[in-house]
Amino acid sequence: MNRKDRRAARSNRIGGGSSAQGIGPGAMSANLFASAIERFNAGRLDEAERLCRDVLMFNKGHFDALHMLGLIAVRVGNLTAAAELYGRALAVNGRSAECHFNIAQVFRAQDRNHDAVAHLGEATAIKRDYVAAHVSLADMLAAQNDLEGARTRYEQALAIDPRLVDARHGLANLLRLLGRFDEAAEQFRQVVAIKPDYAEAFSNLGVVLAAQGRWADAAEQYQRAISIKPELVDAYRNLARALLSDGRVMLTQWDHLGDENSGHLMTMHPDMTTLREGFGKEGTGVTNSITGSTTATSTPIYARARTRPASPPHSPSISPSTTGR
Repeated sequence: MNRKDRRAARSNRIGGGSSAQGIGPGAMSANLFASAIERFNAGRLDEAERLCRDVLMFNKGHFDALHMLGLIAVRVGNLTAAAELYGRALAVNGRSAECHFNIAQVFRAQDRNHDAVAHLGEATAIKRDYVAAHVSLADMLAAQNDLEGARTRYEQALAIDPRLVDARHGLANLLRLLGRFDEAAEQFRQVVAIKPDYAEAFSNLGVVLAAQGRWADAAEQYQRAISIKPELVDAYRNLARALLSDGRVMLTQWDHLGDENSGHLMTMHPDMTTLREGFGKEGTGVTNSITGSTTATSTPIYARARTRPASPPHSPSISPSTTGR
């Protein structure tokens, strides 16, 4: 055995005695983060947070650990910390569409709408088929009265997935606001064809038909909405107006709305020129009523979409990122 062989054998003996001595910071970070993923997906957020902070002791620029800490901060309701952590993660890797989306949702919840729109734009630029980001951006643009910008985003989302109910419902509403009633009605019809139990969409189709003076057709859609969702009060109001305008009378007793709201919800005066809307029994303190005259041509009430609250943070479960540490 020559000198080189002897050195190799000695090195092997030393190395074989303690494999832990061969684990570097990178490998240790990877092992810790793998454990953090397991804890996060199991809902053990405290443990996941501790493991992520251990990762940062080895590598303060570990993107995945920073991103997961942001997700945890959102879960526990600390939006200020979440924004800071997502920001640090993006400083490491600004090409993460998901992280841009997540910080946008935090900014949206904080009413930092300009920042939210900017990050959603980044998310869709990085990942052009990011449907959730397109829809969220469209919602925000619509709220800012940028109807054409919102329409473009909804259409982009629908080009990716034509069966997106929220995007199609949003587009239908925009077309209604733009006065393009025939197109809006067609979009609402497509919504209910995809989701036949979408009461709000039936009610909103009625709103569009009422705007066109098609009172009988509007009443039919309101009745469909009520049959699906009896507690949708706006549909009752709109139905009353449609029936008045169509020359019909409605006198209704709805006790299924609960004791505090039982009784005559809507009654029409015999001359059909006045609508009385009352909520609750007299003396309950919860009447919240509108009394007096309401003309038969009052603007119908548009029902908000039921399925699209502000989007939750992306990634309900976590898997290792390939975007770098």
